[in-house]
Amino acid sequence: MKSGLRGFTWSIIVLLVFGVAGGAFAERTVVVEQGFGTLNEAVDGDTTASGERVDLNTVYVLASGGTYLLNGSIENRFPLTIVAEDGATVRPKLIPGVPTGGSSSRAFRARADITLRGLYITNEDELGALKTRIIRISADNVRAVIDDCHLDKDGQSGFRLDNDGNRIFITNSIISNIGKVSSPNNGRGIDDRGNDIDTLVISNTTIYNLTSTVLRDGGGGIINYFDFNHNTVVNTGMQAIEIGEVVEAHVTNNIFINGVYFGTGPQGGSEITEGYHILVYELNADLVAEGVTQTVNIRHNNFYTDPAVIATWPDYVNESISEGDVRPLFNEVAQAAVDASGKGDTNISEAVAFVNGAPSPVAHLEAWYAGQPGGIPIATSVETALPFDNSSAPFDFAYSGGESATHSTGGQPLGSLIWHNMEIADSDRGLDDKMLPGDGDGDGDSDGGDITLTPAAGSGEWTLDLDETVGDQEVREKSVKAGDEVIIEMINNESISPALGGAFTFTYDATKVTPNASAISGIASPLGAPSIGDGTISFTLAGLSGVAVTDGHVGQIGFTVGEGFDADTEITLTKAEIGDATTYANVASEPGASVVLRAAAANISEATPDLDGDGVVGFPDFIKFAQAFGSKTDDDKFNAGADLDSNGAVEFRDFVLFAQNYGKNIEDVVLPSSKIVGPGLSSASGLTLIPGFGQPGLVTLTVRVTDAVNVSGYSLTVQYDASTLAWVGAEGLAPSKFADQDEVALQVADGPGQVVLSDITGSAVQGDGDLVQLQFQVLDQVRAGRVEIVSALVSDPSGNVSELLGAHVAEIRMMPEIYVLGDNYPNPFNPETVVPFAIPEKGDVRVAVYNLLGQEIAVLASGRLEAGFHRVTWNGNDAAGNAMSTGIYFVRMVANGFTDVNKVMLLK
Repeated sequence: MKSGLRGFTWSIIVLLVFGVAGGAFAERTVVVEQGFGTLNEAVDGDTTASGERVDLNTVYVLASGGTYLLNGSIENRFPLTIVAEDGATVRPKLIPGVPTGGSSSRAFRARADITLRGLYITNEDELGALKTRIIRISADNVRAVIDDCHLDKDGQSGFRLDNDGNRIFITNSIISNIGKVSSPNNGRGIDDRGNDIDTLVISNTTIYNLTSTVLRDGGGGIINYFDFNHNTVVNTGMQAIEIGEVVEAHVTNNIFINGVYFGTGPQGGSEITEGYHILVYELNADLVAEGVTQTVNIRHNNFYTDPAVIATWPDYVNESISEGDVRPLFNEVAQAAVDASGKGDTNISEAVAFVNGAPSPVAHLEAWYAGQPGGIPIATSVETALPFDNSSAPFDFAYSGGESATHSTGGQPLGSLIWHNMEIADSDRGLDDKMLPGDGDGDGDSDGGDITLTPAAGSGEWTLDLDETVGDQEVREKSVKAGDEVIIEMINNESISPALGGAFTFTYDATKVTPNASAISGIASPLGAPSIGDGTISFTLAGLSGVAVTDGHVGQIGFTVGEGFDADTEITLTKAEIGDATTYANVASEPGASVVLRAAAANISEATPDLDGDGVVGFPDFIKFAQAFGSKTDDDKFNAGADLDSNGAVEFRDFVLFAQNYGKNIEDVVLPSSKIVGPGLSSASGLTLIPGFGQPGLVTLTVRVTDAVNVSGYSLTVQYDASTLAWVGAEGLAPSKFADQDEVALQVADGPGQVVLSDITGSAVQGDGDLVQLQFQVLDQVRAGRVEIVSALVSDPSGNVSELLGAHVAEIRMMPEIYVLGDNYPNPFNPETVVPFAIPEKGDVRVAVYNLLGQEIAVLASGRLEAGFHRVTWNGNDAAGNAMSTGIYFVRMVANGFTDVNKVMLLK
């Protein structure tokens, strides 16, 4: 009877927990005071005692006109929303701060959805130093919404996209002053780095003073949907927009003033301006074969170049214009689309008299081209000059009169309507629909309309992970082959613990993978057999009592890869319910989160740097080479084509060979005729390791090559003590042939505590020169962290690889700036307590324990100590070893004129 009652009760609980739809969550607001690091603290510290986010539906509100100095980048792995307060009259200012003895960082690095509204964000720090990439997006499928913001002053780009499948929406905003005079190609509004973009919408926005372009396509990436509508663009140097390979593109109702102010031809070094305002590339053959068609809609725009700008161009720059001819606005693909549309005559060219517009960069161009008739300009005096005239800012881009004032598709003014206090009334493309989660087609689902499969982040309540370690390791895709078993972990992000279990439904392609029922497990046991349909599997995990949910881990399911697997496939969590053991209610959702299994690349039968087979060794080949770098023949990512020296591994020697052939036609490529098994003779050059400090909690190690003779590349294998240091990243100090400023071309984690850094320099290093700065987070302030360069290879311009002999070891630690006697822990204590203290310079230190009568009973430290963080332990005994009684005692520290006392309590 007892057994039967128990079963009946559980059946009711199952119905309660897994049969009721979940409700919506209320928005939580956190008001952040202005100051140094206050926004970082508010965002980073908004966690529970277990480290989970307090509420994923939180909005951080900033004060009108407030100044928020950032103490490092704001990096989110959770949905993040930051807005100005309601009724704000002046945008809150977000400025990179400079901690004492440290350096500043870029404003944002987003690894999950991010929404910013009503803010002024700059990458010029409080001391005037210019950082790079105001907003860097470093995860797949991030949705970024930037509304009514001003992104201002950056050395490289306003946005940098490191990953695929992102959806970017920029509305009612300003982007300005991007780039440096000395490197104009780096002045980009958005740099996609050759990554696929799901959706990019820029609307009602003003963009001015960019040394390069609004959008730079890094090569190899595809945009699913691009919409550029009612924007004012003034002063872009190299081109207006490089859309690249795109399925659907709209460029309508815009004003472009001085869209290619450099003209055409060489612009220093390898930087070439083609002279087109809009560049579109054809769809690749694979997409065409799949029936994908390209839509390009370019109409009702004003393209105008100030005659004063044209007058600055030397004869060798765009001579056809100086003769009165007109340079084509579009490249061949874009022009063909315009011709086919019959709307070419809607694109006009007329001067516009702004109320107070950004001046044409005449002085900048005169300085740039000064003394360079018939040659290639070089940055001389212009390197330290301001590239643009901002003396009359803030600008006002309102205007009246002329054809542009009524020339939009709806009879409104061209350009951003913010300056005219108008709402856009003539968009014919339903842009709001594009902001729904899903595949960018406006219906909110993921129906396979994307160009390439990318893992979906979904609604955010759940995530999936292909790493079997408990917790979110952010592994959303994996290369597999027929017969492989994969495990998908289900992670709940709603902080529901304890839980009774859950109910789940996955969809998959039954022709490619098969669910493995025996691999279903989790915080509770499977309840009965799973229900398997045509491409779906549903199952329930149910327990008799609540179970703590660790790191969000609720359960997992396995799939087997089918025979003949040769194309990517997606597995999606479509429904999920988790039972709350406290309320016996469920939280139900339709996550839409997915993982992607990719067919392991077939090995190329013959070594060739032309990895994409287009006949030219270009940037798309570098992307493929980088993907294979660090692999060996038995690795899934190994690409035999990238193993240029045919030694069974893609490593530094292959990188050197790739760089030597970069830019060549395939018939001009020369590779070794026999296998090369190792580096050449040891180099006479040496390495010096120079410790330093960065942001609070960070230490740096600069790697300097000494006595260098034509060092044009390097590969460093770095080992570090993972118990005291955590790897943060590397900053390139020698200009790279393949990477952006301050970056290292290839970084490969090679197991715990080891990373391999490789790069080819833009010019050979002679004598002494800094190669790279290593950055670590300090995990233990007391112990020194050991860092060793266990392998150091360098190359010369001829491709010879040499090894640098000698020990390259450094011990680095945090150094305090002031004397500190820290709070002992634990306190109260029994039987012992730890007393931390810090001294900024070497000197005599005395730390002793006193009773309430002021009598010294124990000396914990006495003598000359090195500068740094220290700790000593008191075991509750006096100097003679006698146990002290319960009570209050005092710890006193004296050092170089510094004195401090802390109270401690001993409990018996």
